[in-house]
Amino acid sequence: MKCTVYGAGSLKDYKFAVTFARYEGKWLICKQKGRSSWETSGGHIEPGESPIEAAKRELYEETGALDFDIKVVCDFWSCYEPHETENINWANSQVFYASIRNIGDLPESEMECIDFVADFPTENLSYPEITGAVLPWVKAFIGGEEFNTPQLDESKEELKISDMLKSQYELWEKHKDKWSPMTPVNARNSLLWMIDELGEVIAIIKKKGEDEILANSEIKEHFLEELVDVFMYFLDVLLRYGFTGVDFSDAYRKKSKHNLKRDYSRENREFLSFS
Repeated sequence: MKCTVYGAGSLKDYKFAVTFARYEGKWLICKQKGRSSWETSGGHIEPGESPIEAAKRELYEETGALDFDIKVVCDFWSCYEPHETENINWANSQVFYASIRNIGDLPESEMECIDFVADFPTENLSYPEITGAVLPWVKAFIGGEEFNTPQLDESKEELKISDMLKSQYELWEKHKDKWSPMTPVNARNSLLWMIDELGEVIAIIKKKGEDEILANSEIKEHFLEELVDVFMYFLDVLLRYGFTGVDFSDAYRKKSKHNLKRDYSRENREFLSFS
């Protein structure tokens, strides 16, 4: 199965609602009757039902949750691959996170039982590809929303693109007798170095995994440092082509507006039709 995660509200025509939930500091997982694998609550969105209404209904029906806060986290598109099914099956789904305050008996449903675990399982899952793709988004969401809300340091301000470009140019000025001239043709080398640094980022993800990056502050700091290296080479490319912070900001706004108008569901269907 293929699974691609998008920001909340990016897709349309949702077919499923999926909810990751916690109760008293533990993850809530469900087991369907006749299965030995575990999953989250979730299911089809009924006609006339919104995704969040479906998520609330399924959470009660499949876990017995009575009182909870629930918020949307992200969207995902999933599709069975040709070797997995005779018919191409794809769906847009919306993911929610619920913090449960009160839970009752498990209602009669397709669920055999529920369990509470300190760490969300990575094996013996009903939908491992989907869970593996979506879980990091959920953990990042609750890391900011529930457990680790960052405090704004008013003594610090976010850097502007123009400030970063200026800083990058000052670095080049200091070393220009050893570094290549500030010309477009030499931007090729910066792109190659950027790809190399991106490889460092990927290596950390493969070696440590999303869970450890989010949980270990030292690894998270190193991960961010490597991302900064990637961005610095990107800034170098902008400089060598003569782009300013205003140029980049205008292009970014234009692209963002364009993406908000895109119909990703239609594009996915068209992509599958040519695959």
